[in-house]
Amino acid sequence: MGRQSVTLDAGVAAILGESETRQRRRTMTAKEKYDAERVKASYDCPRWLRDAVKDAASARGTSASQMATLLLAWALAELKHGSDGLRDLLWDAKQPRPDALRIEYDLKIPDSLHHIVTGNGTD
Repeated sequence: MGRQSVTLDAGVAAILGESETRQRRRTMTAKEKYDAERVKASYDCPRWLRDAVKDAASARGTSASQMATLLLAWALAELKHGSDGLRDLLWDAKQPRPDALRIEYDLKIPDSLHHIVTGNGTD
């Protein structure tokens, strides 16, 4: 006797899939849950900025990745809340890029900000 195949309604299949996902999540370790919520992101930045993030993280007993993540979240919250200082910084940093296909502007880190972060203002 052969096995019959059953075709599920799309809604039922979605509910069953969600149930399986919830069940899988319940059996995950805390580390697996933490890792499942995170993604790798790669952004180009000057070497001095990468080094400053590493130094700030080390001074606070955490990783560079966690320090960068926290600083990005804070800056984006400031942007979302309409921070005057951040708005001015973004305006001053804009440099037109007529030759670029996907972007209108480069954002150049002002020398004054570079100097504050590094204490010397040079690469």
